[in-house]
Amino acid sequence: MSLHVTTHPDAIRFARKLLYAAARIRGASEQDARDVELAVGEALTNVRRHAYQDGIGPAEVAIDCHDSGLTVIVRDWGIAGAPPAVPGSLSLESDSGGRGLYLISRLMQRVEILQNAEGWGVTLRMAKQFAARD
Repeated sequence: MSLHVTTHPDAIRFARKLLYAAARIRGASEQDARDVELAVGEALTNVRRHAYQDGIGPAEVAIDCHDSGLTVIVRDWGIAGAPPAVPGSLSLESDSGGRGLYLISRLMQRVEILQNAEGWGVTLRMAKQFAARD
């Protein structure tokens, strides 16, 4: 499934809720679904803050469901530049950012950030394996 949205706050809320529902339908526990919802919200908020000068621009959220979890891809076509690195730890003393990516890395098992092939924008790929439900 693929969803094309803007980075307007209402669209971000909609995408978060949709991903929560998709995770639950695919068998995620309440906590795992909340993790996916929060990670998607953080990813789209990063697009809003960093990809577009006025904050609003297009984004794509794609979901690939598999047996024991899902992979979510968030793509933008914003400002060109080297994709950020996922921080391995969080420095509370620094104001250099990275908190959203750090949080995403704690919520999801796998996080990968790539520059789009066109040279514009970033693709964030994140995967979550669901815990076995009772």
